[in-house]
Formats: sequence, structure tokens, C-alpha cells
Amino acid sequence: MITELTRRLRRARETIHGHTHEQAAGALGTTKNLYGRWERGEGYPQPRHYAALANYLGVDDEEVYRLITDAKGHGPKAARPSPAGLSDRMDGLELRLHEVEAQFAGRVAELRDLVARLIDPERK
Repeated sequence: MITELTRRLRRARETIHGHTHEQAAGALGTTKNLYGRWERGEGYPQPRHYAALANYLGVDDEEVYRLITDAKGHGPKAARPSPAGLSDRMDGLELRLHEVEAQFAGRVAELRDLVARLIDPERK
């Protein structure tokens, strides 16, 4: 799928830098095959590549994020989920939040106990 991201990647590679796919991949810290997928719109850069991508394209991090979210279909032109779909997603997020809170609650208790033992080594 041709997107603004794919157009900019190709233009930067061919016109601005004069790179091959392999050279572009090296500049971005990825493989030739993965870079090719990005340029064809068959895959998307991961967050660890955003800084190098911003530098390569000559844009800031926010612009890279916008280009990727638009290309993934999550940007301003994307179809929005129905209210029922949003409700289901919110329920799932709320459940996950409770799971994370439970995990941290146990860790907080462990840390409190550790600090108390460091302060008073005689405490068991």
C-alpha cells in the first residue's frame, strides 16, 4: 500500500541519499528485507527505529510517529471503531490495568519489607 511514509522513504533513499535498499537499511539499523517491506507498505518500523528514521527523513520524532500511525490506518483518516467496539476495548484495557495493578501491589509490599529490613537488620 502506497502511503505518505512509503513515498517519503523512497524519495529519501533515491533522491536525497542516493542509497540502495541495503544502504538505507544499514543507515536505519535494520535488514534490507525489512526496509523493503517498509518502503512497500507491507510492514512498519518499530519504535526503536524512530530516531534513526527521523534523522534519515529529515523530520522530527512527532512527524515519524504521525507518518507511521497514518500508514497503519490509525491516523486522522482512519475509520473509527463503533461505540460498541470501543466499549469492548475499554473493558479489555480495564481488565489489563487491574492485572498490572495487582502485580505492582505485590512488588510494593516486597519493597517495603526490604526497606524495613535494611533500616532494621534485626527485623525478620
